[in-house]
Amino acid sequence: MPPSSTNAFEVLRDEHSSTEDTQQNDDDVKIARARGDNIRAADELPMPDDGVKVTRKKKKKKKQSKDKADDEEQVAELVDRIESAIPAAPTNQCALPKCQVKTGVLGVVCEFCKRKFCMAHRHPESHSSRCAELKQSAERVTHRRDASLIIEANKRDPGVANRVGGIQKERQDAKRRLQERIERATLDRKAKDKGKK
Repeated sequence: MPPSSTNAFEVLRDEHSSTEDTQQNDDDVKIARARGDNIRAADELPMPDDGVKVTRKKKKKKKQSKDKADDEEQVAELVDRIESAIPAAPTNQCALPKCQVKTGVLGVVCEFCKRKFCMAHRHPESHSSRCAELKQSAERVTHRRDASLIIEANKRDPGVANRVGGIQKERQDAKRRLQERIERATLDRKAKDKGKK
């Protein structure tokens, strides 16, 4: 006599629940191993009645280079997940997450992160600490370059820094001198190449 439909469903439900339990136990063991816990499944534990001497295997140390590559991959994957989780702001809206100001007419693109911000958040200090650090380092480089340029200009012509437009003229002269130097080096190199052939 074929089983009734309720019995068949009960049997299927029982089988399904038992497979879920074993899958859950397997998942728990995998998670515990990933955390480094010393949990073993029941079938892995040695039985004291066996009389068999159980020897533990020593764990081999993983290679450093493999770990570093795995870490870099994990970090890259994590960054991708974080960036994809943050919804992109519409192109005509400030890139700061909580700001809803439209930037269609007046919007400024940050030179460091390349995102578009409203006038209130246009400065790197106001929208990102990372952009603020990059701006500070860029300003330091510019300041050092300008300071050395002014010092050299004052050595050649004292008082050039105090003249109106003196620094801008000195910058242009420095660019011109650099271009001349590059052209001379290029011509010398070409002359040497022709002489070798």
